[in-house]
Amino acid sequence: MTTDNLQRLLQTLKAEEIELRLRLEPLTAEWRHKQEQIAAVERAIFLLETKPSDVSLNGASLLEGNSNRPADVAYRVLSEANEPLHYHRLLSMMETTGFTMPGTNPSSNLLAHLGRDKRIVRVNKGVYALREWNLREASKKRGGKKPSSRRR
Repeated sequence: MTTDNLQRLLQTLKAEEIELRLRLEPLTAEWRHKQEQIAAVERAIFLLETKPSDVSLNGASLLEGNSNRPADVAYRVLSEANEPLHYHRLLSMMETTGFTMPGTNPSSNLLAHLGRDKRIVRVNKGVYALREWNLREASKKRGGKKPSSRRR
């Protein structure tokens, strides 16, 4: 192939990429909207199925305890749920107990707190569980290169 042919192929591929991206953007927005709707419906179901007195851990309110730190509330909610939860659902359930996650981005703030708490582990993409359940932790692979073992 000549350079001109390769240049034409490159332009064609770039144009196709732009077209695909333009078709994907509305789908991505729709997918995010569906995620929000699912979280809202799950929250509504949770609220309808529980009375304020039922939102408890061993007879005590989930907000009662030694601390109302985000990780502590998440720990109590996970204990009550007795199953791993996606962080969006975990945050929704925490909010139904009356807890308000501080910060401008509550989801990101929750993830930061979960990542620092030794009692809580990530078992899948966005899914968290209690370490005491002995579930297999998700790998912590990063996309970067490994540092060279050679000294310079």
